[in-house]
Parts: sequence; structure tokens; C-alpha cells
Amino acid sequence: MQDERKTKAQLIEELRQLRTEVAGSVNKHPGEEHQINLTHLTGIVDTASDAIISIDGDQNILVFNKGAEQMFGYDHSEVIGKPLDIIIPETLRDAHRKHVGEFGEAREKLIPGSARMELSGQRKNGEIFPAEISISRLRIKDKKIFTAVLRDITERKKAEKLLQESEERFPRILDSAMEAIISADENQHIIFFNNGAETIFGYTQKEVMGQRLEMLLPERFREAHRLHVNKFINDEAGPDRYRKPCRKIFGLRKNGEEFPLEGSISRVPISGKKTVTAVLHDITKRKKAEEALEKSEKQMKSIFDAANDAIFIVDPFNDKIVDANPKAAVLLGYSIEDLKGMPMSALHPEDMDQLTHFANEVLKQGKGFTNELHCKTKSGALLPAEISASSIQLGDRSLMLALVRDITARKRAEQALENSEERLRKTVRYAPIPIMIHAEDGEVVTISETWTKLTGYSHSDIPTIDAWTAKAYGESKDEKREIIAGLYDNQEPGGDGTYTIRTASGSKRIWDFYSTHLGKLKDGRRFIVSMAQDVTDQKLAEHELQMQIEKLKRFNKVAVGREIQMIELKKEINMLLEELGQKSKYTIHEPGGLESE
Repeated sequence: MQDERKTKAQLIEELRQLRTEVAGSVNKHPGEEHQINLTHLTGIVDTASDAIISIDGDQNILVFNKGAEQMFGYDHSEVIGKPLDIIIPETLRDAHRKHVGEFGEAREKLIPGSARMELSGQRKNGEIFPAEISISRLRIKDKKIFTAVLRDITERKKAEKLLQESEERFPRILDSAMEAIISADENQHIIFFNNGAETIFGYTQKEVMGQRLEMLLPERFREAHRLHVNKFINDEAGPDRYRKPCRKIFGLRKNGEEFPLEGSISRVPISGKKTVTAVLHDITKRKKAEEALEKSEKQMKSIFDAANDAIFIVDPFNDKIVDANPKAAVLLGYSIEDLKGMPMSALHPEDMDQLTHFANEVLKQGKGFTNELHCKTKSGALLPAEISASSIQLGDRSLMLALVRDITARKRAEQALENSEERLRKTVRYAPIPIMIHAEDGEVVTISETWTKLTGYSHSDIPTIDAWTAKAYGESKDEKREIIAGLYDNQEPGGDGTYTIRTASGSKRIWDFYSTHLGKLKDGRRFIVSMAQDVTDQKLAEHELQMQIEKLKRFNKVAVGREIQMIELKKEINMLLEELGQKSKYTIHEPGGLESE
């Protein structure tokens, strides 16, 4: 750019000198010398890359060089003798004429280069563009001649605009950052303080500009921080542009509150001066969250250690126990350290297929439950257990948290209950139990013979739920059909209710319904099995049966393994037999004297 300005200035000076010589030649020696100088002048004008335009006192164009042709798009033959207005935007023409006229009336000649200014030109295609102009005035035989040297500065203007936008955008970007961005000079005086810093520290920019950086630190840290920053600024070993993370420090808000910070500090020379810039994050919330997490982990560890169930953390992909709680060690007879790293499969050698399927389901569904697996203790005994598990994420590891409950006592109680329920099964074995299987599209897939025997309807009579409800429920068919349709939305088995049905003979019976899902048919339709019990003549039996079930449930809760508990269990059995009209089975003695009849 400096070379271009020099060339332009030299060109203007050379033009001025040549015009002076030409004018002198015209006035004094209008001959061969004049022709030589004019030829020289024309050569200079046409070889210049800038536009050179001369006008007379009436502002008509006299000279229009090749640079002007390229800049404005006109051939010189199109503009010679034409008013200068042809290359001036219409809105500026009056002002431009006035300006040139005032310039022509000025007493002193303009020194070349001192009248450089910017104006707008108009090309032949109508495009308006910015130009830089230097203008000079010359008088020949009492006639005023004005010469302008113009340079198209469109690209420069674009560059200046981009620079301006960048300079405007950069502070806005810094101010929009949520982090505190603070710059200081080599004496550690604050020279930049963004909006994020105002929010974090509570000071306005006006309050801190020019103040020492240490005002933002607790007093006990100031001296060490000042020395640290000074060393960083003047570190000759590092590059001029240098950045490193900050160690965790404490800041001081305007209200006196201390708070934790972390971030980075960089050194960048600006106009030859050393400056440092810190980008700081207020980590108060994170520290509180970390403290809360640590507290929570301690609480979870306490729960983990104090749990009554055995708890295992397992790596299912590598079949390794990662951790176990004290209850797990007691249950299996190992120490916790022995359990860590042990294959989980070593504890379930009898149930590997079930264990593998269970683990896959937990990983797929996120959680799972299995009714019974056998755990092998250190002594070799097999303990029945139920396991519930869920998938967890610890860092980058996908693990399983498994709760294992010893169900030995429950299994003993269930066995006792099963023995009692055998009598119950014998009671209901001869009772009629109608069964219907139906699909979600309303098709009745099949019905039992008992259903037909009790209702008088064959499968061909009720091929659909619509047909069944119409025959069995009459006017309330729509209500019952909606109830049956709702069974497909309830995935849990359960009692549908007690309803009065109408048989083929016209008689009415009271049925108690129970339904459960059985999955899908081959064609993909969901289907349900509905069982019914005719309870019309069996209300008393139902009550007695319910009493037996309740007593058996209480029996299930009786503790097994102690003599006094066994006595209470035998008493309960004797009472149950008496209520059923049977003779007591056991003679009860106080502890130490239990005998069986």
C-alpha cells in the first residue's frame, strides 16, 4: 500500500509539472516542444492503472485515460466533451458541481496529495462504487483545468467493513460467554472484564478497569498469585503466545464471598506489550454437587454394607464379581476379598443356562427378576435363592447390581403349604372348570367340554366374543365386551369378576372369571385364557375354601426351624383339621414332648 501511495503521489506531481510545462509551451512556444511534452503527458496518463480524468471550468471531460475506461466502463470517445455528471451518482451531482466550483475559486493551488478524499462514482452499468480521489487545478490561457486521479477502493472498503465487523463481533462474543474472561497488562492491571466476569464477581467493568488483578482474590492468596502471574508473564522459556491450565484457585466476589474457580491463563503480546488473559469457571455448584455425591456414596456404602440381602456388583461381560457386601460373605461362607474377582458362574454351577438367560434379559431390559437359582457355598452346599438385578453404569463400565435373597426358610414353608394345598386340589378336582381361549381380534379359538356342558353352547355357537357376549349377557353384551377387550391392556393376570350368564336352555348361572395372558399365536395375535368357576351352588364352599387359603397363608408366615415354632405349626394344623371335620393328627406337649399320633 505504501508503494501504491508513493507511485500515485509521484504520478500526480509528474502530471502537475508536465501540465505546467505544457501551459508554458502553449503560452510562449507553441511548437515542437509543446508536442513533445503533450506526447509525454499522454503516455503517462494512459499507462497509469488509476483513473485520470481532466475537466474544464464548465466541468466537461477533457481527458479520460485507459484506467478510467476500465474503472467506469466507458470508452473515452463516449465521455470526451460530456459533463462530469455522467460518472457521478445522480443524488450527488449537485453537491459535486458545487464542490468543484468552490475549489476552482480558491485562491491557493491545492498541493498534490493534500486534497485526497473519498467519494462515490457511478459506472456505465449503473453500479455505484467508492473511490479515493486526489484533485489538482491548473490554469492554461486563463482557462481552469482540473485533473483528478481516482482509485477504486471497493475491495478495501469490503476489507475495512469485515475488519470492523470482526472487531465489533469479538467483544460481543467475549461478552456473551458465561465464563469470566479477564485480561491484565504486564503490571497486572485489569484491561478487559467481560459480562461473565461481572456476573461471577459482582463488579461492573467500570469498577475494576485499571485496578490490580489481585482485588479479585482472597487476601491470603494475593502475594503468591502476584508472583505466579509475574513469573508467567516474564517466562522467557515459553513462546510469546502461551497457554496453560490454572490450578484450582479461590476468587473473591464484591460481597466478600469466597468461591472456587478453575480455568486457564494465556499470554499474548498486543502491540508489543505483554498481556495475560484468564478464562475462569465458577465451580461452586460443581463442588457442591461433588460433595453431595461423596456424601451420597458414603450413604450408599452404609446401606450396601448394612443390607440384610446379599448384594453383588458383577461384570457380566467378563463373568467377574467386582464387589460384594458383608451379607454376601456370610451367606456363602467366603470373605469379601475372596468373592472379589471370583467368577459369578462359580456360584451357580447347577443353573448356568438359567443364569445366562437371566443376565441377558437384565442387560436388554435394564432390570430383571428370577424366582429361583441355587447358590453354591464355600462348603459345597446349594442354597435356593431368588435374585433381582438391574444394570448400572460405573464410569465407562456397564455392570449389574444383583440382590440375592436366601429363600431356604420360605421353601420349607412352601413345601408345607403345598402338602396342605393337595387336599385343596382334591376338593376342586371334581368341580367343573370351564375354559375359553380367545384372541385379540375377537375370535374364540377354543372352549373346553365343561364350558359346553355347563352352558349348552358349542364352539360353533360362539365362534367370536361378540357371539358369546350376545348369547350369555343379552342387553349388557357391550359392557362385557369392553371388559374382555380391556384384558389385553392389562399384562398382569387377575380376576375379571363375578357375572351372571344365560345358558342355551335359558337358565342363569353365576360364574367367577379369571384370565391370564399366554403370549401370541403363530400368526402374531395375542391371546388370553379365561377360566370360570360356577359358584351358583358353591358359595358356602367358596367361603370355606377362602378360610383355608387364609389359614394356609398364615401358616406360610410361621417360622421354621425352632421347637416352639414347630409346636405352634402343629397346633395350627390340628385346628385346621378340626375345622374340616377331621381328627387331630398330633398330640401336643410342651417343649421337649412333641409326638405324632
